[in-house]
Amino acid sequence: MIKPFSEWYNSEMPKTCKKKPKKAKKEFLTQKQQTFLDEYVKDHRERDAAIRAGYKRGSARNTALKLLSTPHIAAKLKAMEGELQTRNNITKDYFIEKCKDIIEGSDSKNSDKIGGLTLLARITGHIKEKQTDTKQVVILQQKGLEEDEPPSVDITP
Repeated sequence: MIKPFSEWYNSEMPKTCKKKPKKAKKEFLTQKQQTFLDEYVKDHRERDAAIRAGYKRGSARNTALKLLSTPHIAAKLKAMEGELQTRNNITKDYFIEKCKDIIEGSDSKNSDKIGGLTLLARITGHIKEKQTDTKQVVILQQKGLEEDEPPSVDITP
């Protein structure tokens, strides 16, 4: 009778051939990584935070992006930012109130009101932005080539 592979593997293979389960890698931060996070939380500028943390200037941006995409570092950053928001009592409601104050304020300039309204729309989800890795190309087409009518421009994203 032929044994199933799992029985044969477990019984007849020498112990040295069996694969050992990988140990869970301890996910701790080095001093340099912690310094990077401390600096990044200050101004959210990846490259500058990496340079201030002591990483090489030439590869600072790539290093910062790699660090921020590492799961345990991203989790630590999220925890640090949550702690900062809690400590400073900064919530979504806080931003909404401040934006409303700017929009409805009689001493605010029109440009400030428009900016406040735009920010309020983003916070509340009325404006959604797509993040892309590539630059968006805008194609301009000239229409109305007849002599009687002026040319118009069609902007197609």
